Amino acid sequence: MKAGKLVLPAKAPRTYGIRDAYRGRVWRTPISVITREFFFWGLGLGLVGLAVGNRFVTAVGLGSALTLGICSVLASIACNRARVEIIRHGLGVKATLGKSRRIPLFHELVRGPRESTYRLTYSYLTQHGEAVNGSIWICGCARKYLSEGDVELAAYDADKPTKSVLLRIAVMVAPHA
Repeated sequence: MKAGKLVLPAKAPRTYGIRDAYRGRVWRTPISVITREFFFWGLGLGLVGLAVGNRFVTAVGLGSALTLGICSVLASIACNRARVEIIRHGLGVKATLGKSRRIPLFHELVRGPRESTYRLTYSYLTQHGEAVNGSIWICGCARKYLSEGDVELAAYDADKPTKSVLLRIAVMVAPHA
């Protein structure tokens, strides 16, 4: 069964669940991405220790890989839960997109630009007239749809105006996911 296209309205409440936050989304969680980067280094260190027969290096490498892997999963869950709450109940606003810049990550060296990580900046005015700059990490496949200077709908937390999510990013699905 094919799911219908998800479109989020400008006004809250919006229908969006935690499962929606994981269905092939193009956004990335910064802490999760960074811990995943070091996870591979720890895994590599553990495998080198295993290859040379050094139990201490193996234990440190595999232990750090396990710890970083758990941190990556927990960070992803925490961040996506916060995003879901902002999407469901946040105030709608129009945001102007800025530049997207590539985040150089070692584990993405063999991937093309479509699957690399980028940081997209944007700015908006709150309902009280406060100018806020935000950013979100995205997959490279979404860049061609989010040009600098475009205006997109965003939702932000009324209590913490710096916490926001671009609503279009919340519904975009990566074609390679």
